Amino acid sequence: MQLSSEMITASASLLVGVVAGGSALLGQRLTLRNTERAEVRRSALALAETRRQERLTHVMAFLEAVQAAERIAVDHHHYGVDDEQWQARANAMIDRLWVLQKTLHLLCDEELNAAARLLAFAVRDLVRDGPKDRTAPVETRIWEEIGPSRRAFLDVAHLHLRELAGPNS
Repeated sequence: MQLSSEMITASASLLVGVVAGGSALLGQRLTLRNTERAEVRRSALALAETRRQERLTHVMAFLEAVQAAERIAVDHHHYGVDDEQWQARANAMIDRLWVLQKTLHLLCDEELNAAARLLAFAVRDLVRDGPKDRTAPVETRIWEEIGPSRRAFLDVAHLHLRELAGPNS
């Protein structure tokens, strides 16, 4: 009988060891899986932030080009600048504006692209033709005419970038 109680004790110890070892392995596996999931979430958030920053950079570059084109329009239609240097600047800036708009087309959603296209067309038309209302000061008329399409672009860009930032922004 003593042998059997020793066997029972040894078997019970072995069973406790197996259960404890299994629990430890299960705990490690769960911890590892949770760590992997957290890392996947961190990586996804980091990638989303990188993409948002990239898009923000391109939106800012587009806005800088719009602003430069507006200055070119003011130089021509308000101050009367109309030489070869002005023409070269105007052509280069309009080209840059369209390249930046196409970049937004590649990187951003259709709504942002549509707003960028409308703004690019409005700026191009102002540089070429000037404002429809040419009463003084023409500079103010240029800003008034470009204002609605600029505002529409800014509103869409704001929403687009905010969506990319996630629900906690």
